[in-house]
Amino acid sequence: MLNVGEKMRVIEQTGLWKRSLGNVTGENATEVNRLVETFKRFRNHVEQLISFAKDQLPGLTIHDISHLDALWRVADQIAGDQYPLNPLEAFVFGGAVLLHDAAHVVQAYPDGVDGLRQKIIWKDIVAQNYGGVEPAPGTNEFKQVFFSVARHLHAEQAMNLLDIEWSGRKLLEDFDLRNSVGVLIGKIAASHHWSMVRVQQEFCGRRRIKSPPTGFPIGWKVDALKLACLLRSADAAHIDSERAPSFLMAVMQPKGVSAHHWSFQNKLNQPTRDDRTALLRIDSMWPFNEKERDSWWLAFDTAKMIDLELRQVKVLMREEGCSEFAVNGVAGIESAKNFSEIVEVEGWEPVDVKPRIGNVARIIETLGGRALYGDRPEKAIYELLQNAFDAIRAARCLGYLKNNEGRVEVSIEKIEGGKFKFTVSDDGIGMSRYVLTEVLLDFGESLWRSDDIYTELPNLRSSSFEPIGKFGIGFFSVFMLSDQVLVTTKKYPVGSEEINEQLELHFENGLHSRPVLRVQKNSEKFIRNGTKVELILDVEKVDQLLKNILFKGSELYWKQLKQSKEIGSLFAKAIASICPTADINIYFCYDNSEIKLVEANDWWHLDDEKLCERLGLKARKLTPISKNNKIVGRVDAFPKSGLYCSVTVQGIAYARMAGAIGVICADNNSLVASRNEIVIEKDSFDWRGWAVAKLEATDEMSSEELCIIKSVLPEKNLAIWDSSLGLIDDSSLLSVANRNGKIKVICSGGIEFKRISTRLNSYWEREDDLVFVSDAIDCQELNPEWDWRLFLMNLLNKSGGSWTIKDDWISLSSSKVKSISEIKCECFTFMKT
Repeated sequence: MLNVGEKMRVIEQTGLWKRSLGNVTGENATEVNRLVETFKRFRNHVEQLISFAKDQLPGLTIHDISHLDALWRVADQIAGDQYPLNPLEAFVFGGAVLLHDAAHVVQAYPDGVDGLRQKIIWKDIVAQNYGGVEPAPGTNEFKQVFFSVARHLHAEQAMNLLDIEWSGRKLLEDFDLRNSVGVLIGKIAASHHWSMVRVQQEFCGRRRIKSPPTGFPIGWKVDALKLACLLRSADAAHIDSERAPSFLMAVMQPKGVSAHHWSFQNKLNQPTRDDRTALLRIDSMWPFNEKERDSWWLAFDTAKMIDLELRQVKVLMREEGCSEFAVNGVAGIESAKNFSEIVEVEGWEPVDVKPRIGNVARIIETLGGRALYGDRPEKAIYELLQNAFDAIRAARCLGYLKNNEGRVEVSIEKIEGGKFKFTVSDDGIGMSRYVLTEVLLDFGESLWRSDDIYTELPNLRSSSFEPIGKFGIGFFSVFMLSDQVLVTTKKYPVGSEEINEQLELHFENGLHSRPVLRVQKNSEKFIRNGTKVELILDVEKVDQLLKNILFKGSELYWKQLKQSKEIGSLFAKAIASICPTADINIYFCYDNSEIKLVEANDWWHLDDEKLCERLGLKARKLTPISKNNKIVGRVDAFPKSGLYCSVTVQGIAYARMAGAIGVICADNNSLVASRNEIVIEKDSFDWRGWAVAKLEATDEMSSEELCIIKSVLPEKNLAIWDSSLGLIDDSSLLSVANRNGKIKVICSGGIEFKRISTRLNSYWEREDDLVFVSDAIDCQELNPEWDWRLFLMNLLNKSGGSWTIKDDWISLSSSKVKSISEIKCECFTFMKT
């Protein structure tokens, strides 16, 4: 049996190891040796854990320790000879590699198979594949269920593995290291199976860089994004014969898709880097014959998947200013013909046919790790508007439109068969033939982020243009709405050699068949340049769109729709709510009439009532909010009201923020690909300035509003305490407390003092040291550090004496009022000692 040192040879021969953990005699030899020895024991434990995988996972290619060790070799090829990795980063990366697939075995789950059988995912898989009848334990079918469940759960379970004990033993024995970097190792391990959206959420911005734990050099900071991208890239690219050895394949005789995976990986050499092209080369030992063509196509598709992964990683790392890898893609994936010159075929010729996308949601889930949009088809409208905005802003930056020019038109028209034609058009930059037929339909490729922009739109990259779109997937969302899609476009000519043609791309059956491309005749042409997208919607889809946008899925929609019977006005309201802060004029057309929904940047000066109407709110006073001395929103605040603030990126409301009402403009880099969420830091907004302005601008405010102001401006002496004397401020509250030697405060939860006190007069006469305060005072949405109990305690202590607090329940009762026998409330009693 090989000893640990011999087993580590594959890892130790990589440049990543040599430049980091391989230097055991240098200035920080003690710390490096500690990491190396800990890692070797860690690796030995994981090797024993995953040794069970071969028997438990039928048909799966090799997932043992050799796969984990090989990821260092693949990562080394992807990263490059000079890629920076300090010893602590190498340890965290190595730990994540060890854990990323370790939860594919039953032993990785403390409750074993019995626990897994209780999970919803187990039941769903049994229902889908076996009609709800669970296969007998020990059968291949039962193993297949476990395999499917493990594939769904293994990434998230990777985050828990370092906390599990096996007879008192843990995978990572060093307590201090496990306590300091264990969580990060688990998250990076899990991230190999996440979407790029979640990787961005978890590892970008302030969450990216982690300081070293005590006992390690201060310079050994850990770049979580770098390690996560390195792991996912290496894991995707490890597809060589080491994972599908010939003899083992002959013994196992895998069937179905597994057989194709084994077959193509069995023929492949290890991936290597071509420094001249900065591409990863994947080639074969011998050709694929005609009988093996399905395996070859799977190899081709897998190579394209790896290429997409590498390109997405590159974009994300570049956006974050992270050290980029030496490899940016995979060689030969431009066409089947090119790939066949590297991964050779014999006796047949692969025909280069574009892949068909029949189920966008499934493709997105496969490539991204989870459904990107979920049951939110209205996001397709957001994407269409976003594309229109980007096109106009690009035309502005290139000088084809002035900064105050450009318009987006949205229309809906009832047509034959009870259906509707929904259209979004713009007078932006338009698309060339190449962009329309190649880039637009290249899933995961965005023109704005690709090198094609240099020839298609020269000078745009160097301008101030900052697109909303950056992932190259938004257009495909339209097929969530309709299979009948018509795209018409006419590009602003960049050079004299370009043909200023107007093109039409017609999808008659979604992505199930190839679209029709034609050049439009003079009689059909636009008056101006730009793009128009037309969708044919059935009435059910229209209902769902309006329901989701206007009423957030509420069944109240049906009643309002039935009362109004006006699709046009409802759609106009929906489009306005999507684009409340647009810097582009938006028009809406219905029933041969046109209205201007949004005037460019009018949200700055629009009166409160009209802006609230656009946002779907009842009229209220909105106060400007600033960030970095720039006004970025107009809001009121009312936490726990069930209302939310619309958060926009470049004019489009992509998300909502609790604790405020109105609208706030977020930075462009806050937007994630799913368009369902915006990552923003609330403390970056000037809430104190907002609160001061609100106090100065508003003559009268409710106690609830004052409580919110108090959470942001605790030093203000505001009348928020509801006593038998009426609303009193901090000073009066101190007088009552010091006079009685105690004060009891009920956080009312909506109980109004005056309403109850008039019905329970006998009680209040006996309890004049009791006050109510609105539960709005518990507000931490705008000031996470706010604690009104601690504030009041400090206030009392400063007034003299020493005070204590206890939390109790109090019953408010009255024999005079039969309809109210008892009301039980939480009461905080502050007592002077």
